[in-house]
This record gives sequence, structure tokens and C-alpha cells, in this order.
Amino acid sequence: MTGCLGAGTGCGWCIPFLLKIAEDPDHFDLDITPDDYAKERKTYRVSEQEKNTF
Repeated sequence: MTGCLGAGTGCGWCIPFLLKIAEDPDHFDLDITPDDYAKERKTYRVSEQEKNTF
């Protein structure tokens, strides 16, 4: 999860994606390309918005 989603850095970006995977680990679709995921994660990490939590 760390290598693919950047999970564990403490920013909270991956939480919605991890929850979606946990709902049905055998049949999930993240509906985002790897490039878009990386771009949006980078923007999220520097944003001033409230961070995702479990």
C-alpha cells in the first residue's frame, strides 16, 4: 500500500481509497489513473484543507 498509494505518510490522502478497497478487496475500481492520483495527492498534501481521517 505504501508503494502504490503512498499510504503511511500521515497526510490522509489515501484513506478514501483504502476504505474503497476494504469494502470489496476482490472487486474494486479506484476510478483514477496513476498519474492523476499522483498529481491530486501532491496538490492535497500542500493544501490547507482539513485532512482525511479514519
